[in-house]
Amino acid sequence: MRNNCFVYISACCLVIVLIVLSCFLFIYNPLFYDWQYQKNGVYTLVGHEETQQATSELWKYMLYSSDTLSDFFSSRDQRHMVDVRNLLRLLAFLGLFCFFTVLLLFYRNKKHIHRICFISGIV
Repeated sequence: MRNNCFVYISACCLVIVLIVLSCFLFIYNPLFYDWQYQKNGVYTLVGHEETQQATSELWKYMLYSSDTLSDFFSSRDQRHMVDVRNLLRLLAFLGLFCFFTVLLLFYRNKKHIHRICFISGIV
């Protein structure tokens, strides 16, 4: 019974790790932003160089490389980005916690790795 509990906890944590990882890979994918800017006509309204610069500045802010945003973003946008930044930080901590939990539980339940992967949907 105790092993089943560890297996299900590991499987849930593994799913969370995969979801968080895919979110961050999507959020920081420059091709996605380029496609959206082209699709919505942002390049024609604002300009390619200024848009890329604003996106780069936004990523630096979200990754805590910078603490301020330029005047390109309105004060409402800047307040919103504080919330988004905090949400991304929480998501990163959740992903890291689950990652290390999975590692620990994999180490303790080496013989159940195939069950964990099956239950989490990897296999």
